[in-house]
Amino acid sequence: MTSARGTWAALLAIVLAGASACTKPALPSPVPDASTRSASVVHANEDGRPIVKGACLSCHAEEMLAQQRLPKEKWAATVKKMSGWGANLDPSDTDALVAYLAATYGPDAGPWEPATISAADATEALEAQDDGAYAGGDAATGAKLFIERCAPCHGANARGAIGVNLVDRPLLYRADYVATTVRTGRGKMLPLASTTDRDIADILAHLRTLRVP
Repeated sequence: MTSARGTWAALLAIVLAGASACTKPALPSPVPDASTRSASVVHANEDGRPIVKGACLSCHAEEMLAQQRLPKEKWAATVKKMSGWGANLDPSDTDALVAYLAATYGPDAGPWEPATISAADATEALEAQDDGAYAGGDAATGAKLFIERCAPCHGANARGAIGVNLVDRPLLYRADYVATTVRTGRGKMLPLASTTDRDIADILAHLRTLRVP
C-alpha cells in the first residue's frame, strides 16, 4: 500500500513533468535599430534619399514623413495619390521611393520623438524683421511682377497651386528670407537669381495687401 507521503511525491512529479512539457509563449522580437537593419534596407535608403528630397520635401517638412509608420503597401498607395496630385516624381523612381519610405518610416522604425522648441524661440522665428534693402515697395508694380513670375506656381490669388499659399504668412515680414528663397530656390522651386532688391520689395508690398477672407 502506498503511503500518503509517497502519493504526494508521485503527484508532484506528474505536475512538474507536465509543466516542463509546456511551451512558453514567444516574446516579441525587439525593434531593429539602424545598426541591425539589412543591407537591402541600407541600399533602399541610399537609392531613395535623393528622390524623396525632390518628390516629397519640396512641399512637405520631413517631420510629416518621420512621424508615419506605414507598411510598404500603404506607402505605395500614398505615393500613387501624391503623384496624381502633381508630385515631382519620375515614374521610373516610384519603386525606389516607396522602398525608401517603407524602410525609413515603416512599422519597425521605432517611436518618433517630435522636436521641441521653446516659446521664446517660436516667437522669435515668427517676429517681423526690418525690411532693410527691401523697404518701400510698390504694390501695383508688385502685382504685375507676381502674375508674371510667381502666379504659375503659387496661383493668381497667391493661395497656392503647385507652390505654397503666400497669403497672410509670417514669412512675408522676413524679407531677407524671402529674397534668399527666391534667388536660390527651394525644393522644386527654381531659383530666380536675377531678381533685384526692388523686385522683391514690390512683390512683398503686393502680397502684404492680400488677406484671407
